[in-house]
Amino acid sequence: ANFIISKGLYDEAYIKQYTDMPMLIRMDNKKFLRESDMILNGSPEKFYFWDQNTGRPVLAPGTQGFLGSQDWTLNLGTINPALAGVFTAQTISGQIHVTPVFSLLKQKIAAYDPVTVSGITGVEGCLVEQIAREFASTKPARIIGGAGANHYYHNDLTNRSHILLAALTGNVGIPGGGFDHYVGQEKIWCEEGTFDLASPLGRTKQRYQPTTLWTFIHSHITSDVDNLWPRPVIDYIRESVHNGWMPLYPEGTLDSGKSPKILFVWGANFLNQAKGFESLLANLWPKLDLIVDIDYRVNTTGLYADIILPAASMFEKWDLSTADLHSYINPFTPVIEPQMESKTDWQIWQALAMALQETKFSFTDTLLDGTK
Repeated sequence: ANFIISKGLYDEAYIKQYTDMPMLIRMDNKKFLRESDMILNGSPEKFYFWDQNTGRPVLAPGTQGFLGSQDWTLNLGTINPALAGVFTAQTISGQIHVTPVFSLLKQKIAAYDPVTVSGITGVEGCLVEQIAREFASTKPARIIGGAGANHYYHNDLTNRSHILLAALTGNVGIPGGGFDHYVGQEKIWCEEGTFDLASPLGRTKQRYQPTTLWTFIHSHITSDVDNLWPRPVIDYIRESVHNGWMPLYPEGTLDSGKSPKILFVWGANFLNQAKGFESLLANLWPKLDLIVDIDYRVNTTGLYADIILPAASMFEKWDLSTADLHSYINPFTPVIEPQMESKTDWQIWQALAMALQETKFSFTDTLLDGTK
């Protein structure tokens, strides 16, 4: 962003019309200049540009304060917003100095020239310049991120920097441009047909057990968030379960203190993904008589499991999968046969079902009855 701005590679017309970079910031408190600062009964959701044509602050079109009115448009008309400079505005409480967001942005990133960035990141300064030039000169340009950066502290700032690059170069809101973040699995293009295939009797209302609720209850960590709500969290859970809004298994957990006895983990690293695994090990694990982990590798859950059933990897079986960063279904095809004692997921569950059928244990899963 430093290089793009310093070399004038940004899309000036775009950022004036479609971003908050021309909006005025009060120099005294570093907040947006609002209509409520300028006139009595003004809206706190209407903001200002400094119009270079008239030499005064004017309301920025298209802000939330105009919602529902005929003036709710981003069209600048005759307004020519300033992107730099310090100006004087007359507010209700007196004169103050104001400056555009873009001016403060330039100051904020001034120290991050390619040489400095190279020292911080290890990426050669010339490569930083090359990427900046190519991104600024290409339309459309897109950044796909999230899969790696989100595993680091302050990842939100990393994402904001991606959005900033897309905004500076006019790539937000155009076909093929912008910042794509974890949109894949939530927007599978053929999911309608997939659902119809998976539910031949039609879609029905079905409440599955929310994993977070189950984990909080059986690892006794609901009290950790009690201070966030007017009542203890357990009160809300009890109300929801007793009114049938949401299930909690085993049935009778809240009233008779029933606890789960067997835990099957498949397709996930439960101890890693559930977070707070110290509470799980201290409070949930002692209740369990059997813990089975189905995976193709020994992860954290496997280390604390009684039995690991070796599953075939994606190179050893037919399967379908979706990715986080694109909206297509990926078919997996076997390259080699399942190695050693490993079996496909289907074979594992088939064997478990057959073994259960051979026992005297009677079980009918009405929860997943397709006719409901």
